[in-house]
Amino acid sequence: MGDIIDLHKQSACSFRCPDGVTRLIFLENWYWENLDWILTKGETIEEIISFCWNLAKDHERDPEYEFKATLAYYIHRASRHYVSIDDKLANDDWHNPDFMSETAS
Repeated sequence: MGDIIDLHKQSACSFRCPDGVTRLIFLENWYWENLDWILTKGETIEEIISFCWNLAKDHERDPEYEFKATLAYYIHRASRHYVSIDDKLANDDWHNPDFMSETAS
C-alpha cells in the first residue's frame, strides 16, 4: 500500500530546455517512474523536452504551465503506447485516428 501512496506524492525534476533555461517541474511520482521507463524504450530526455518545449513556448498566456502540462500529457500518452506494445493492455482505441473525431461512433 505504501508504494501506491508514494506514486501519488509529488516530487520535482529539473530539465534544461532548448531556450537555455533550467525548469523545475513538480509532478506526481507516477510520471517520473514512467518517464524513466519510457527512456528505456529508446527515447531520449533531450528529444522529449525539446518536443514539449517547442509545443509550449509560444503559448500566449503561460508557456511555463503549458510546458508542464505538455510534458505530463506526453508521459501519459507514451506510457499507454508502450504498455499496448509490451503487455497488450491499452486497447481503448486511443491510437485510432477516429478516436477524437465527431464522426466516430
